[in-house]
Amino acid sequence: MLEASKMYLSFSQPCNHRSGEASPLFHLRRGGVLEIKQISAAVPNCGISSMHNKVMIALEVDWGADKGNLTTKSASSFDGHSAFFDEASNFMQFAGPEEMPGNATIKAIVKEKGMKNDEKDSWFSRMGQGLAAGVMLVEEAAMGRKGLGVPRAHTEEVALASLLGSKVDAEGFVEVQLRITKLATGPLSALGYGKAADSGDCVKFRLRWLNFENMKKTWTGSEKLWKGRGTATHHFNCKNDKTAVYEPLGARELLRIERCEEILNTWAQYYGDDPLYDDTGDSRPPIQKVRAIHGVNIPTEVAYALRVHTIRLKESKILTRLILDDQATLKDSTEFSVQGGVVHATPNGLSGDGVVPLSSLDRCRQWAKAGLFECELSYLPGVEHRAILADQHFHQTIKDAVVVRDGLACMDGPARSFSIAGTFSAWKPRKMTWDGFHFVYVVSIGQTGWESFQILEGGSWERVLYPDMKDANPSLPHSILGPDNKNAGKDWTIGKNRGKLLEGTIRFGSAFKVKLEISGGTPASVTWDPFTQVQVLHAKGVWQVDLGGGKWLDFPSEGSARVNSALELGHSFLDLKIEEQNYKLDLLNMLQENVSTKKQRRIRQI
Repeated sequence: MLEASKMYLSFSQPCNHRSGEASPLFHLRRGGVLEIKQISAAVPNCGISSMHNKVMIALEVDWGADKGNLTTKSASSFDGHSAFFDEASNFMQFAGPEEMPGNATIKAIVKEKGMKNDEKDSWFSRMGQGLAAGVMLVEEAAMGRKGLGVPRAHTEEVALASLLGSKVDAEGFVEVQLRITKLATGPLSALGYGKAADSGDCVKFRLRWLNFENMKKTWTGSEKLWKGRGTATHHFNCKNDKTAVYEPLGARELLRIERCEEILNTWAQYYGDDPLYDDTGDSRPPIQKVRAIHGVNIPTEVAYALRVHTIRLKESKILTRLILDDQATLKDSTEFSVQGGVVHATPNGLSGDGVVPLSSLDRCRQWAKAGLFECELSYLPGVEHRAILADQHFHQTIKDAVVVRDGLACMDGPARSFSIAGTFSAWKPRKMTWDGFHFVYVVSIGQTGWESFQILEGGSWERVLYPDMKDANPSLPHSILGPDNKNAGKDWTIGKNRGKLLEGTIRFGSAFKVKLEISGGTPASVTWDPFTQVQVLHAKGVWQVDLGGGKWLDFPSEGSARVNSALELGHSFLDLKIEEQNYKLDLLNMLQENVSTKKQRRIRQI
């Protein structure tokens, strides 16, 4: 049971938020926040048509370079004189700059929504009032305010600095009363509300300003938003604010900001408080051999840029204090792109499986580098996180890893040799190798999603093996013809299946191992299986070339380093220069070809 617990924790740790994260997942644009609660209003003289209509208060904050406006939910109680607003549904926060600007102001607008009228006006008068209200709603929208209710009165713009100088309570809030100074009198009133108010009508609320440093302390209980071991790998600019700075934000700190205490408690109960849990993510499973398989090169979210949200928070809905920053851009990055605050890996670099980022999927690399056990890794290009369970390459990889072949391999092989030529090689012959059971060659699928081929004995176009039909495949009954030169138009094709046994989706970049079986000295069958390249992570990383006669020569150290780097990036082919000679390396078939002489030799990793 103890061993099983260790194994579960070691495999699950890379995907959990950890205090020891190597680099931050979230990045918060520095800014302050203005919080408002306990809103009420005295409005007996504001021209409200009926106590049965809905009354709302819109608050507008002007930071100088930017504005924010929010409107309350309808008053929970209104008697024609006083309006009270439920605090649980009307807690407002306005995103502001990092420090309070000296010219920042706040203004309140009283609004009415509804068609009831306590006065016994004529239908003609009521129709005129309705038309006037419609014009005023259009004016409100033109000024960037949501068209929630018809404006009836408003206060002057009041400097926030003057309000914040009042006595604060234990939570840092000050009590504010804004006197209503102007009333709405006609369809153009929203442009200035020309009639001055002579009453004692007012809007009241409690107000708190938190600059960025105070916001961190208040929302997280700490002066640090990031407590991980590493530093940020993504650096951001802001489109509309060239001075903006983004600060790394830890996953736990983000959950505290969003008041997700239950999630934090659950994490602590099942992970953090477990003595077997290692929050650095370096703990390995207690086994001797690992075979890791996962998809790659699916656009995967790897990081997020956030900012403070201007929002009316309601307990009845899941609403957040922070929001994805759609103004964020990345600094000098070709391997990643950002859109709407979400950072994705780009085709210029290797990415994850569409759900889990590569840094978590490839955690076994760290285990192998520590020399703790044998570890092999296979990438499945284009295979998504959930779809992997239905993928034929995934199934074949597991089969290859656990199934022992029946029969004894004949390592010497037949005296004859065979080559393969097809669309993938521009019909140039490529030598097949003997694997102890078959002549084999791994074909990489191009952008068309299919590849056709024929097989040449001795590499000669005069001795071609071909099927007795076009686009033959293992699921269609057919015969092998040849060797001769009557092969025109008759190929084996991977990816064009006209039979009942479907091969599934053939993806660009996927590979298949073509197998030629020889029985009694005669070609007996041509088949193919999904093939997945294997990275031997516990190997020394030294590459060798076959000189023949059982002798192998080491690559220069820089050559081995380049091959290992190509494998880490999921590449199957590599151009390499060694001692003034240019070579093409086929890492699927483990072959090296001299560009000048066209001579091929086997390669291996030890």
